[in-house]
Amino acid sequence: MTTMLVLVAAGIFEGAIISAFFFKGDQVPIAAFLSAVTGGLIIYRLCQAQNRRIDRYERDRMYRRRRAVGEHSVAATLARLPDDFFIFNDVKAKFGNLDHVVVGPTGLFAIETKDWRGVVTADGNGELVCLNVLPATPYLHRFLDVCMGTLEQIRSLTRRDDIFIRAVMVFPKARVEAADGSTGRVHCLTDDQLCSYIENEKFSAKLQKSQVRSLVRVLERIARMEPEFAEAERARAGSPGLHRQPVAAG
Repeated sequence: MTTMLVLVAAGIFEGAIISAFFFKGDQVPIAAFLSAVTGGLIIYRLCQAQNRRIDRYERDRMYRRRRAVGEHSVAATLARLPDDFFIFNDVKAKFGNLDHVVVGPTGLFAIETKDWRGVVTADGNGELVCLNVLPATPYLHRFLDVCMGTLEQIRSLTRRDDIFIRAVMVFPKARVEAADGSTGRVHCLTDDQLCSYIENEKFSAKLQKSQVRSLVRVLERIARMEPEFAEAERARAGSPGLHRQPVAAG
């Protein structure tokens, strides 16, 4: 739409300037000539700027498309979990978006999908490196912030401070060579490791059925972004003892 409006305005402007040549006959005003040249240069620069914007939008569209494909692949993987696990896809929590949230007998899991390719390793400072290149964005720390905010939201709604969440980053198209503990409190896995990791009872939180049902109800509220959450959170915030807790390392 912006490009079309620019072209329409440019056409009207240039048409008005060029028409001056015909009305003046052989006497072409210098001002009209300079205005036409200047207008043409401005239009050319505007078109260049619009082309850059269109290219940026196209790259963003392709990135979102690849990410959606990756998230769909992970969602299909999670669908293979037993029936006593509950899966929430694309949860828009108060503190940010989570690709997947899983709750079941082995605990509560927040899952982020990265459509990276190549070899994923740790940089020694709790961040990720892909193909020996350190991304400009601290993905692990940002993901942890969202997980901790969501955990606080869940604790506010359940009125329980003994709930923990495991942060998991999944790479469907990459090879993960990050040793345990090298990525801090985020576990980095490939999609074929995901289900066995979630079902592993060795390091699980071992939730009771009543606890699972309670968390499912809370996650349903969060997923729907019910308006009464704000009131519940304000009431909870007024009680002492609620602080940000680190995400459980599992």
